Amino acid sequence: MRYVGYVIGVIWSMLHTLFGLLLVLIYWPRSIRWRKGCIEMVATRIIGFKKPASGAQTHGIIIYGTDLAALNNIPLGVHERKHVIQGFVLGPFYPIAYVLHFLVLYVKVKAGWTDGIGTGAAWKRAYRMIVFERQARRAEIAYESGNAPDAWGS
Repeated sequence: MRYVGYVIGVIWSMLHTLFGLLLVLIYWPRSIRWRKGCIEMVATRIIGFKKPASGAQTHGIIIYGTDLAALNNIPLGVHERKHVIQGFVLGPFYPIAYVLHFLVLYVKVKAGWTDGIGTGAAWKRAYRMIVFERQARRAEIAYESGNAPDAWGS
């Protein structure tokens, strides 16, 4: 049954995965591997990350990491695979909902309607408040504290 759910999720999130494949033209991956149901790539550069920042971006079942250490970081992997699952649930509506929620939050932060919530640049504050990021961060923290399995439930 788990396999059937995975296949349905991959099909439902295919448009976002295809967008992730197009990003190969921008990110120029140095290495590619299949791990835990996802295609992981170490990108030469990732939009939104300045060197030497370490992190990842997920598009469908494709996870771009800034380096191999980021892709091997298990809590970060839990975080990113939570985004994969979110995409499985919302399908082609996931990236739309993600971007729209970010834009609404960004406007709220810039307008001062979120006093006391977070610090730093407006876009970073808005990013941290996106519901999908908060869910992924909670999964990451639960895994780190030993209170939850990885994002796939294993």
